[in-house]
Amino acid sequence: MIILYVLIGLALLSILVVAFRIGRRKTLSSVTCANIWKLWERVESLDDHNQKVMEAEKVVDVLFKELDLRGSFATKLKEVEAYIPDKEYVWAAHKLRNQIAHEPGFDARSRDAKLAVKAFYKVIQKYCS
Repeated sequence: MIILYVLIGLALLSILVVAFRIGRRKTLSSVTCANIWKLWERVESLDDHNQKVMEAEKVVDVLFKELDLRGSFATKLKEVEAYIPDKEYVWAAHKLRNQIAHEPGFDARSRDAKLAVKAFYKVIQKYCS
């Protein structure tokens, strides 16, 4: 019986640790945000809409790394999705980026690419405004 209580206690502790890690929202320094915005300026200077989507996600990934998130982009996104605006658009943007990266000859529609870049921009705005 004691072993059962210990196991239940450990399970609850594990849940609390995971909830704390997911729930915390680290703030970024002004220097870090300035660097992220410089990277974003490069995104805005690109003419090719496919390349813009690819680079925009890279900038958000840099931001996620600065938030001490680990794993794939999708894993990082899962950890912060409760805190970001329009999370469904960010997921759609990530899926579009994956199509561009992994489907030979895929060319995103300009409108879809613009929506994806806007979704990534809003993530940066959330943490660096």
